[in-house]
Amino acid sequence: MTVRYGSAVAVSSVSMNAESGSVTAVVGPNGAGKSSLFSAVFGAVRSTGTVHLETVDVSRASAMSRGRQGFAYVPQGRQLFMKMSVVENLTVGADLLGAPKSAVDSAMDRFPVLRERAGRYAGVLSGGEQQMLVLARALLVEPKVLLLDEMTTGLAPKIVAGLRETVRGLAASGVAVLIAEPALTALKPIVDRGYVMQRGRVVADCAGADELDRQYRRSMGVTEAIIDAALHE
Repeated sequence: MTVRYGSAVAVSSVSMNAESGSVTAVVGPNGAGKSSLFSAVFGAVRSTGTVHLETVDVSRASAMSRGRQGFAYVPQGRQLFMKMSVVENLTVGADLLGAPKSAVDSAMDRFPVLRERAGRYAGVLSGGEQQMLVLARALLVEPKVLLLDEMTTGLAPKIVAGLRETVRGLAASGVAVLIAEPALTALKPIVDRGYVMQRGRVVADCAGADELDRQYRRSMGVTEAIIDAALHE
């Protein structure tokens, strides 16, 4: 897959695989191309290349169609309707995905705090509550593939621990979970395998979380050395 914005290449010939029942991490610094890659997989940005869900080629399907076929996407920045209530945010999501009204109740059952905040504007929720809301919205339709872009950024450790257990449970139920993070940090215990991205390319394909962490640190050391050399030329 390749993603371009005008003459700038954000993702360059990236290939990867995510298995059902596992958590696949894509790690790399800001600007590595992780968000562009996930947006392209979901169909939210134009790209060249192919995306397969099991044996089905969904490359020509719109983001909405991919959502209805089993893709769920939690983008960086959450992208909620801040002047709409929790229930309204979930209801709009259910309507767009063609989910039954009962899906909204099920979503709030998954995160009981959302039921307590049901009538409040999304904009007045805490960062953790907003993250729960956007994840609940993504799970209105039972996904086959879940894309999580920097899910833990800026959240308290207790909130991160709860979200981590939710992700672990989704993978255990058979969902193919992909998470994009600038580093493994608190998500390392639930990661099965992953990739390191630098400057729009995959620079390491790793079979486990420990190897992924090592390769990421190694790639960052190389990058820092290159920058340092450039600054001292």
